[in-house]
Amino acid sequence: MASHRALIVAASSADQLANLRDRPPLLIAADSGLHAVLDRGWTPDLVIGDLDSATAAAVETARSAGAAVETADIGKDETDLELALAAAITRGATDIRIVVRSDGRLDHQLANLAVLAAPQFAAAQISGAIGEHEVWVIRGERQLQLEPGQPFALVPIGGPARVTSSGVAFPLAGEELSPFSGRGIANTVTDPIVRLRVDRGVVIALSTPTEPSGPDDAPRLDRSRTTTTGSSPPLTLRLVLVGSASLTLRLRASPTWRTSPRTGHPAPPTPRANPTPQPGHHPPPQSDQPAEPSPTGAQ
Repeated sequence: MASHRALIVAASSADQLANLRDRPPLLIAADSGLHAVLDRGWTPDLVIGDLDSATAAAVETARSAGAAVETADIGKDETDLELALAAAITRGATDIRIVVRSDGRLDHQLANLAVLAAPQFAAAQISGAIGEHEVWVIRGERQLQLEPGQPFALVPIGGPARVTSSGVAFPLAGEELSPFSGRGIANTVTDPIVRLRVDRGVVIALSTPTEPSGPDDAPRLDRSRTTTTGSSPPLTLRLVLVGSASLTLRLRASPTWRTSPRTGHPAPPTPRANPTPQPGHHPPPQSDQPAEPSPTGAQ
């Protein structure tokens, strides 16, 4: 049976579409994903969602170019991506790819991952790019073409899954993965083809960007700004008040955070003890005279 391809673009950027040379046969923009589609130079077949993030000008541009627009109530129960997936299935899509950014609200990210594996979308083969991460919904058997050395993970969705896998450092042989266990994560691709079979349940396969290979590639803490051991120099602030009087204030900034020599992590500043008044010591009397101008003449 012929595969009917569809691309759903949710909140993302045009850069995430740059490697797509050809416009897919069915292109759906989910709410603010419309901006990325228009920036790519494409007109979607459908704009769908509550459209609380897409600008009115962008929606009108798409409509004028021939796109259908389906506006949902802002109090709907579904996410915009869920509506877009349902629309793709209704239009006969059997191979659906999702493009969405990997930042934003955590509740949206979790819901969007889970909805990819929803039973009502089981008729389609679903994959996606979430930021720099690749995801695939696995039901039954599937082969993935990947680069050896890529991080790889299997996460069951909705319940336990019985999985067989090969082409990875830690293969499975008809073993059960629980959604309440991290057993399926932190794996590594060893062969160009990863073979997967899910006999029960559904899993999401993820391939993350290659991790840093050495100390020169690892993210480092900028110690040029975090290893200060002394207190900051005082800041002199001169105020000119109404009536030609003036007042000079000497302020001291809060101590900067320092790096712990044992862990390399930021450590809180050492509290400064309040000075203990010495016997017979009295603060100097306050003068009623205006303060003398700064030697630099700064106002």
